Amino acid sequence: GGSSIARPAFSVVNVARCWPMIIPVVIASFASAAPHFALSSAAGEPTWGQCPILGRTLVARSLGARPAVMGTFAAVALCRALVNQRRGAAALHASSRRHLDRGRSRLAAPPRCSTRPPRPRGLPACRAVRAASAAATRAAVGELVASGIDEDEARASVRWLADAALKSSAGPEEAEARLREMVARRVKREPVQYIIGSWPFYPLQQEVLLRPPVLIPRPETEELVDIICRAYGRSGASKGAGAAAAGTASGGGEEVGPRRIVDFGSGSGIICISILDQFPSARGVAVEPSPIAAALTEENARRCGVADRLQVVNATAEEWAARLEDLNSFDLLVSNPPYIPSGELPDLMPEVRDFEDTGALDGGADGLDIVRQVLQSATKAGSRGAKVFLEVHHTHPAAFERAAAALGAGADAGVGDAAGARALADGLLLGRGVQLTRTIEDFFGQPRFVELSVE
Repeated sequence: GGSSIARPAFSVVNVARCWPMIIPVVIASFASAAPHFALSSAAGEPTWGQCPILGRTLVARSLGARPAVMGTFAAVALCRALVNQRRGAAALHASSRRHLDRGRSRLAAPPRCSTRPPRPRGLPACRAVRAASAAATRAAVGELVASGIDEDEARASVRWLADAALKSSAGPEEAEARLREMVARRVKREPVQYIIGSWPFYPLQQEVLLRPPVLIPRPETEELVDIICRAYGRSGASKGAGAAAAGTASGGGEEVGPRRIVDFGSGSGIICISILDQFPSARGVAVEPSPIAAALTEENARRCGVADRLQVVNATAEEWAARLEDLNSFDLLVSNPPYIPSGELPDLMPEVRDFEDTGALDGGADGLDIVRQVLQSATKAGSRGAKVFLEVHHTHPAAFERAAAALGAGADAGVGDAAGARALADGLLLGRGVQLTRTIEDFFGQPRFVELSVE
């Protein structure tokens, strides 16, 4: 293929740059053309001759001074090629430098906050840090470190906050004042997500709105959405690309994916909204007991363009299932329920313990109280063979596996505490409404997700 670098136009300036090469070549052209010119004049008729110029053979018609003229043009053409070659090399060098600079800017991107999900479209641009004075930035980082925040996370927080301050300000002075206000909130250990007010969530194109005390989306929840999409042959990249990748159910163009979805404990709505975004033919219900979170789910659904396909219900899973009329009509049931054991709540980070809704965190003594309610509701709402996906505490997948093993062992006593495992299986409705399909680790290597199916 051809080069993508545009060839510069011929100009007198280009030739002038190479005048030391032009003059000798022109003289050589006239000298080589003289014998042919003399022969043609003596014969009185045009003849054909060859004029060698710098190793290349130019065939010229020896009539009058034409060989010399053609030699001159050849010299100019040669110089033009040399200039073009030099300019092309310079353009290629400049292009390579641009790519190198891009790579360096990516390497200079801020490290991840410990509670921050990956940003699909890249981290905040460093222009925010450049706009704020270096002294103000160093002071902000120092304040956060003094408050007990890790230095790497403090630097990342300042970059996110500086970017948000710049976007919401009219000038540098206002941006610095806005940054100082944000840092003062962060010093009190308020999460960056609440201070900014929105946050990216893969695979959504729009950032989702966030406000306290609604649970902040974690990277693991993004992974849960990706697992669900892959279960239906979808990569989670975009609904356009995903629809092409998913194929068809019977070759007739019908989308392969869930038809009706219910999300128990929707919080900000990111799970059900993401699934509806990826499967344009699906419809869903978001069940959320907190009025604040339910309202936020509705706002984010409108923001992401799926409000016409999502019903938001302010109720618990049990309350919603008790008044459900169309039983066993949902083919996908998902939940990121409260799953932290009550005894672990005091040891949580201040950003989580002091700012996020305790009702969205506390899962009871073993962390499974709300999980049991969700599974009970799933047996009523789910159709036969419906998929159930849960994000749970890192100790829960092993509990599901022990319970499933106890059911498989029957009356055998080789499963350890068989009686306790069977009691756990009864509580989780294993064998009495749902079956364990698999457990899945997150990208940190921790057991995190459970997939079941409705019997």
